[in-house]
Amino acid sequence: MNGSSFLIMGIVMVGMMFLTMRTQKKQQQARLDMINSMKPGDKVVTIGGLYGVVDSIDTDVNTVTLDIDGIYLTFERAAIRTVVAAGTPEVAPTVKPEDLSPADPVDPVVSDSVIEE
Repeated sequence: MNGSSFLIMGIVMVGMMFLTMRTQKKQQQARLDMINSMKPGDKVVTIGGLYGVVDSIDTDVNTVTLDIDGIYLTFERAAIRTVVAAGTPEVAPTVKPEDLSPADPVDPVVSDSVIEE
């Protein structure tokens, strides 16, 4: 390989590193914005999978207290995975029958043959 091949490989590697770091930074900023926008009454899911409602937020200690069916638990704010705003309805995605593609009809085959190993 000559010098220009190494130069091109180096430029490609630096470009890939730049794009990777930029994507990670965007994801980190989006998560930080989500956690900072959290307010009492919001529904949340913790990283452990607990569903609860934000009761209070202590920014000095960086904790959040969740009401989980009448049980109050305190978590670090970083332990919140998902925040659903208080007024946002949780609606499951609906699939209309016309959106589905018809599958090829499959006739069940009943056979008396035995599969040998």
